[in-house]
Amino acid sequence: MATIIENEFTEYDLTEEEQAAGIALSSFQVMNIKNKLSFLVRDRLAIIFDPKNPERFAQDEAYFQGKKDILTLLLAESEELNLTKEQLS
Repeated sequence: MATIIENEFTEYDLTEEEQAAGIALSSFQVMNIKNKLSFLVRDRLAIIFDPKNPERFAQDEAYFQGKKDILTLLLAESEELNLTKEQLS
């Protein structure tokens, strides 16, 4: 059973089964995340470079890249779990 680990962040000690359950995404969750990626990329393409404020552009780029990376990670972990399950079958 998951137990909370006391530290400055919320962290849990999970069994392998609990971790797999947390990684596995339903088909609707996958579709929702892919929609979020699509919206994110569209928003990213709308950013206009302002030569008077290049730092702002760099910050916006980093923000969008971070969001894209985490959504992609969630999809990749779930897909990897599904492939591993298929190989074990």
